[in-house]
Amino acid sequence: MAGRHLHRSVLGVARRGCAAAAAAAAHGRPLASETPRAARTAGACAGRSYHEVSFSRCSADPSEVLSYRSDPSIGDRDPPGCSGDAGTPQTTLVRVEMEHVPWNPADANTVQGRYPSPYLAPHGPPVPPTGRYFSKDPVAGSEGWGRVAHPVPLPFLPNGTPVALGLPGLGTMRSSLWVPASALLPLPGAFGAALGPAGASLVQLGGTALRMLSGFVPLGKNGSGSSVVLQNAGNSGVGFLASQIAASSLFRGEDRAGGAPVMVSLVRRGRRSEESFAEAAGVLERAGKNAFVAAEEDFFLPGDACAKHRIVDREAVRAMKERLRALSPDGSLPRLALNAVGGDSAGLLLRLLEPGVGSTLVTYGGVPGAPVSVPTPSLVFGGVRVEGYWHSRWMAGEHARQRDRGSDASSDHGRMHSPSVEQLVETLSGLVLNEGLECPPARVVKLNDLEEGLRWQSDLGRTLDGPLLRTKLVWDCREEGADRAG
Repeated sequence: MAGRHLHRSVLGVARRGCAAAAAAAAHGRPLASETPRAARTAGACAGRSYHEVSFSRCSADPSEVLSYRSDPSIGDRDPPGCSGDAGTPQTTLVRVEMEHVPWNPADANTVQGRYPSPYLAPHGPPVPPTGRYFSKDPVAGSEGWGRVAHPVPLPFLPNGTPVALGLPGLGTMRSSLWVPASALLPLPGAFGAALGPAGASLVQLGGTALRMLSGFVPLGKNGSGSSVVLQNAGNSGVGFLASQIAASSLFRGEDRAGGAPVMVSLVRRGRRSEESFAEAAGVLERAGKNAFVAAEEDFFLPGDACAKHRIVDREAVRAMKERLRALSPDGSLPRLALNAVGGDSAGLLLRLLEPGVGSTLVTYGGVPGAPVSVPTPSLVFGGVRVEGYWHSRWMAGEHARQRDRGSDASSDHGRMHSPSVEQLVETLSGLVLNEGLECPPARVVKLNDLEEGLRWQSDLGRTLDGPLLRTKLVWDCREEGADRAG
C-alpha cells in the first residue's frame, strides 16, 4: 500500500489504526486501498490528490475521533454517480475545490453528537456528507468557500467561480466535493481578496447577524424603532459582525433619518485587570463600532464563583439603564437584545430592555448547561418576547422552498436560490466591498495539521486573559499541490 495510498489518522494512529480497519470490516466497508478501481468513474481532475477529515463515531472530545486521510489516487477520479453532465441549476451536481473552512462551535457539537439536523422532515441534505474513504463516515465541517472546478463547462457556474456553501451539513473539511448547484452561492471576484480566509465564515456568521437585526424589531433613531441594540458575546464572530452591520447604511436610509442604531456589547472580563480590559474594550469598540463595551461581571454582586445563580447588582443595572437611555433620542431603553450565552447573562439583557413595547430577546446560541433565565416580571409586566433563531434551519428551509417552486412548471424553476437568499448574499457582499465590513481575525491551519489546529482551539477556549476579540480557526483545505498564493 505504501507509495500508492496513504491512510493516516493524525490523532492516535498507533493505538487506533488496527481498530479502524476492524471497524470497517465489521461494517462491510472497504479500506481506501481495497476500493475497486471500477467503482470510481473516470473524471477530469488528473494529477490532483484528495484529503478529508471525517469521524466514525461521536465523542465529547472531537480530537479523539476526528481523522485526517489523504490519497493521491482519489483526486483524479469522480465518485460514482457524478458524470459531470450539465443539467439545470436544480439538478446538476457540481464539483467544487474547497479552499477555506471555518471551525465553528456547531461543527464541534456535531462531532459530539449534540447538534440536530437543520433539515425538516421529509427533507434531508441534498447529498450525504459522507467521505471518499469509508462510505458511512461523515466528513466534518458545515460551511466554507471554494471554486467551481467542474469536468465540463457549466453556463450558470463557470469554472473558477468563487462560491460559498449555502447549505449546512455537507461535510466541507475536504479538498473537493460534489454538491447541487442550488447549494452554491456565487461570490464577487474581489470578495476573497477583501476578506482573506476569515471570510469563509461570512455567510453563516454574517447571515445570522443580518437576519436577527432585520427580522424581529425595527431599528433606527427616528422614533419608530430601537435606537440601541444590546448583545452579550459581543466579542464573538456573530457579535463582531452584528455591531458593524447595525452601524451600516442598511439602517440609516431615508426612512431612518435619525441615523443608524448603536450597539452596546456585554463581554466577560475574565482574569483581565480593569486597565487591560479597558484597553481591549477600546479595540473592540473601534473595530466593531460599538457605542461602548461593558464587563458583564460588573452587574452581579460578588459571591461564590460556583453558585448556580448570580445575584444581580440592582444599582449597577439602574446606572446602566441611565447610560442606555442617554444613547436614545427619545430616552427609551433598547428594544432588541441578542443572546448567545444564556443563564444569568440572558436574564440581565431582559432587565435592560424597554417594557411594554414588544421588546425582544433573540437567542442564537448558548453555553452548555446555562439555560436562558427569564425574570418573571419581564414577561408578565414588561411584555418582553423571547425568540430563537437558527440560521442553518433558515437556509435549509429556503432551499427546500425554492426546490418546491422548481417542481412547478409555472414558477421560476430556472432560479438557483430563493429571492431571500440571493438578497442576503448580495447585501453582505455590498457591505464588504462598499463599506469595509470585516470578519473576525482568523488563525489559518492546513488541513493535514489537524492535531495542531484542534490543540490551538482547545487552548484558546481555556484562555481568560487573551485578546478580547476571539480569533476564528480556519482550515486551509487546498491540496498540497495546489497554488496557495493569496
